[in-house]
Amino acid sequence: MLTIQKLKPSTINIRLRTVKAMFNWAITEGIIKESPFDNVELLKVPEEDFQVISKAQERKLFNCCELTTFLGLRDALLMSFLLDTGVRIGECMRIFAEEVDLQNRSASVRAESAKTRKARTVYFGARTQELLAIYLVWHEMNGQAPNLFLNEYGQPLDKNWATRCISFIGKKAKITGVRISPHTFRHTFATRYIKATGDPFSLRRLLGHSSMEMVNRYVNQDVADVREQYE
Repeated sequence: MLTIQKLKPSTINIRLRTVKAMFNWAITEGIIKESPFDNVELLKVPEEDFQVISKAQERKLFNCCELTTFLGLRDALLMSFLLDTGVRIGECMRIFAEEVDLQNRSASVRAESAKTRKARTVYFGARTQELLAIYLVWHEMNGQAPNLFLNEYGQPLDKNWATRCISFIGKKAKITGVRISPHTFRHTFATRYIKATGDPFSLRRLLGHSSMEMVNRYVNQDVADVREQYE
């Protein structure tokens, strides 16, 4: 049934692990004697190259945002925040304005907002700080909800609409060869972080991953890039 739904192998594996854990619990509790999923193996997840945004493409994206308008300012802030923090778009939409520390350039991702249900702190740079300082003035005057990112009516911005806004900016900037999306921004953050620090363990904490499996793919890709330069 899972393959009929055309789910990704990684998504199927997540569900298989959940089912396996449920049956293992039932065995521990003496409800059943053996699990029907004992011989069911996880699917092989194909390796894929992560698309990342170049600095030149990044400049084109921000040049398309008119900072004198609310929507232009918000969209520029959204892109900058995603590129700086690497948060998932769903997590980003659930961050409250009061959870942003402008002075220390950090933001809190609450446990109930995180995909892994573990709280963490993410950090942003000077550009995001400057955009936030302007945006938060509007937010205080017009915001009708605690969420940091709002629509023009002061209500929480929907993650699907935020994704469409970013995609539209990518088309407006006439960027080709890379999909302009929140997930691409997350890949870009992770790739840049590994190249700058070489520290996969802190990257795992910042991304909010529960294991090193995904983070190691960024590391392996970086190693491949270095090897290619010497060939």
